Amino acid sequence: MIDEADKKIAILQYIIVLDLQESNEDQQLKNWKKHRILLTSVDVNRENIVFSDNP
Repeated sequence: MIDEADKKIAILQYIIVLDLQESNEDQQLKNWKKHRILLTSVDVNRENIVFSDNP
C-alpha cells in the first residue's frame, strides 16, 4: 500500500514540476501524501485493521 502511494506521489510530483497539469493534480498530490502518512501511523499489531481507501 505504501509502495503504491509512493509511486502515485512520484508521478504527480513530476507532472507538477514539469508543468504538465491538466486538472487537480495539486490536490491529488496532497491527498496521496496525507494517505501515505496515515498508512505509516497504523498500528499493525492490532487485530481487524481498517485501512483508509486510496484517494
